[in-house]
Amino acid sequence: MTSNLKEKMTAMFIPAPLLISARRIGLRRLFSMLFAIGFSYTGVVWYLLRRRGPAAAWKFISVKLFTPVGPGGVGVWWFFAGWFIRRFPQLYGMPKQLEMEITTTCAKRCIHCEHTYWSRESQPIKQMTYEQVIGILEQFPGLRWASLVGEGSSFEHKEMKRFITYLRRRNIMSYVPDHMCDYDDETIEHIVSNDMDGIVLSFDGASRETYESIKVGCRYDRTIENIRKVLAAKKRLGTPFPEIMFAYIAMKNNVHEIPDFVDLVGNIGRRAEFGAGSRIGIIRLLAFKQILDLQLEDIPGEIIEETYRRAAKHGMLVNFTGTNVREDLPEPTCCMAWMEPYIMMEGYVSQCCAVFISNNRDFIREHAHGNVLKENFRDIWYNRSYKTLRYTINNPGKPIPMQCAGCRIFNTLPREKQYGIIDTQTGEVMSLKTFYEEHMGENMKWRYEDVDLG
Repeated sequence: MTSNLKEKMTAMFIPAPLLISARRIGLRRLFSMLFAIGFSYTGVVWYLLRRRGPAAAWKFISVKLFTPVGPGGVGVWWFFAGWFIRRFPQLYGMPKQLEMEITTTCAKRCIHCEHTYWSRESQPIKQMTYEQVIGILEQFPGLRWASLVGEGSSFEHKEMKRFITYLRRRNIMSYVPDHMCDYDDETIEHIVSNDMDGIVLSFDGASRETYESIKVGCRYDRTIENIRKVLAAKKRLGTPFPEIMFAYIAMKNNVHEIPDFVDLVGNIGRRAEFGAGSRIGIIRLLAFKQILDLQLEDIPGEIIEETYRRAAKHGMLVNFTGTNVREDLPEPTCCMAWMEPYIMMEGYVSQCCAVFISNNRDFIREHAHGNVLKENFRDIWYNRSYKTLRYTINNPGKPIPMQCAGCRIFNTLPREKQYGIIDTQTGEVMSLKTFYEEHMGENMKWRYEDVDLG
């Protein structure tokens, strides 16, 4: 089998998030990690059967089988059916997973986060009400997985504990990205006793100096103390939840500490203590105009190999995701992110979370597919804008939807240059140059600085 054919076959059958990892770490390492996680999950299923019954166990299994994107999802089914649904997206029903921005409040000023650079005109700092959040969730009767996150700190929402209780009652799995710095004992007891499924812990440095210089406002020692408290509470209550995953965003000023971070995690606890699906994700920076000076083109190979050596010593799983070299990104025909809507503050519906972390919120609102606080999501999902996006993004002979132009996850540029950009709301197709000059958000124009627009 030629390398080109092997690449095409790999892209056809492996879900996009895993494809990105496969390109970075190799198929052998990827499948070895997935097998280790899958084997560990058997104990979690038995726990759910004993404690919460068959419905909870089945919901857990269904997320592992059918959720293609997001923490906690593996998307096993899409290894077989993904190519077919991408080819015929009209056959995919209502989404079974979503992300919702419940708050834009955050007291931290992380140097790589768009929240730090917002103008208050582009996004007021506010929270959705409890009634608004529950009203939206109840528009998704078959919901399996939800992340109540957004560009704020979830646990600064005054109703976060009630949301956790609600999700558990409906057996909806929930993973919350968080810094864990501000947890008090009551919060820790609530999330553990309610079996909140997972925390994706953002921890971007191995040393105190690096961590606190990046995550401005977070305290290194307090965060580590809270991790230990969660592990202790899990042991005391006899629960595998929440599993803790680690997200380390690689930048110029912390890339040298990646192997040391594996040592740090390994010295805090064992993988089994963190949870069956626990792993350390080394994630590339999704850059925007204000933070381009932090962006790495790639992680040096010697750091990757040293990281894996130390991971083996501690029995940890490590996953490197992606590169910032545009030509090395997958084609947009591999995209499955449209299966997971992102509901922005004030109810605006976007097709995925990849367009965020870009300080481009005025553009995202302007080109939202609808507003779920003003109309039912089902009507939005089947309207012209959303259907056009789903049909065109996976079709190699069609223009790129304007909401996806300049994507930092997939290489949209060849199709943008050949077929143009489509306004999904009107159906108008324009050249890349016209889109760049008349429609594109200012903070994303850097993506085309090296491109001949014609």
